Amino acid sequence: MIATLDYLTNGRTILGAGIGWNKSEFDGFSKWLETGDRVTATEEGLNLITRLWTEDQPVVFEGKFTRAGGALVDPKPKQKPHPEIWFGAHGQRTLRLTGKMGNGWIPVGPRWAGDFFPPPEAYSEMKKTIIESLQKHGREQSSFVFSILINYTDDISSLKKEVDSYVDAGMNYFILGMSGQNVSCGEKIEKVRKEIITSL
Repeated sequence: MIATLDYLTNGRTILGAGIGWNKSEFDGFSKWLETGDRVTATEEGLNLITRLWTEDQPVVFEGKFTRAGGALVDPKPKQKPHPEIWFGAHGQRTLRLTGKMGNGWIPVGPRWAGDFFPPPEAYSEMKKTIIESLQKHGREQSSFVFSILINYTDDISSLKKEVDSYVDAGMNYFILGMSGQNVSCGEKIEKVRKEIITSL
């Protein structure tokens, strides 16, 4: 699906990757695995996906959780070598996987999912783990996207302080969240653009 979407959009697709956290979603569609196995399954899946995106011959793959007996994806994605992969990661192992296989990191931030987000100090430490992994695997840091999704608040002054604190912690790509979608979303986005984004 990602390969087709990338082909149809002329190379404008990003794959969001993560190990998952909601057990009920796994129970509904698949099978719940403990954290370590979910990391392994995710890495296997991404290894298979990237091979399918880049190899012209049928792919044979045998992992603990993933297998392919001669799979082929055609047409290939437009982006070369393949579409970017952005991770939503928090744990040490998934942060290292982010540096090994990812092109970006986008955890959720304030007001998006309760208190389950890294404050700026933790964000900075997590970023260090990703950078160490990038270096270990000989990957370029300068093009890597360090983002965070910060949900909108009418308190623009507070929102600006949050954005600035994450910029200081190493964020280089701000994403504004609009979880309370309504008819005034466009006005709110424009307000943030004028009062915050232009100063970044």
